[in-house]
Amino acid sequence: MYFVKRIQKQFMFLISLHPSFLYKLFGR
Repeated sequence: MYFVKRIQKQFMFLISLHPSFLYKLFGR
């Protein structure tokens, strides 16, 4: 499951860059 791992890594990177990104994702 290398692909999933890569996506997870990028996702965490995005969240670390934009904390507000999480709120947008959940529509808050």
